[in-house]
This record gives sequence, C-alpha cells and structure tokens, in this order.
Amino acid sequence: MYEQLALYIDGEFVAGEGRRTQDVINPATLEVLGQLPHATEADLDRALAAAQRAFESWKKSSPMDRSAILRKVATLSRERAKEIGRNMTLDQGKPNAAASTAA
Repeated sequence: MYEQLALYIDGEFVAGEGRRTQDVINPATLEVLGQLPHATEADLDRALAAAQRAFESWKKSSPMDRSAILRKVATLSRERAKEIGRNMTLDQGKPNAAASTAA
C-alpha cells in the first residue's frame, strides 16, 4: 500500500480529501495500492502560475546554481532508487531489476 497520495502544488502537498480520486492498482495482483486525487481546474491554474514563477527564478540563476540543484536531484534519485523502483514495480508491473535501474 502506498502512503497517502497527494498533489504537490506550489511547494506544498494538497490532500485528496473531498476530491475525485482514482484507484492505483497493482497490475499483477489487482490490489488497490492507494487513491490518486484528481486535480481541479483551480489546482491546475495554481500549478501553472507556480511553474511560471519558478521558471522566472530559474532562468535568472547561474549555471553553477542550476548545476548544484541538478546534482542534488541526481544524488537523491540514486539514494531512493530502490524505493522508486519498488513503486514502479507495484504501479506498472515492471520487473524490479528494470525498475530500479530506470529510477
């Protein structure tokens, strides 16, 4: 079972309470792993506005600053590869070895 799934918008997690949801199903067992909340039109507008603000900030940052952020993303991805791979296996039915290297 997944932890509680939420939308991530403008730097915060938005819970699924009161929203339309969709089951996330393990294709191998048909077990329901969690409930994925659907975004509303207002959520999309807020996410797009946040992305535009982030882009304005990102394009003004130095190549060194951008590089540091991307290196941190790579480090975190490697540290969490097993967990990411496990989730991909559960969600997509992808073999664990392939999912861990894809993460």
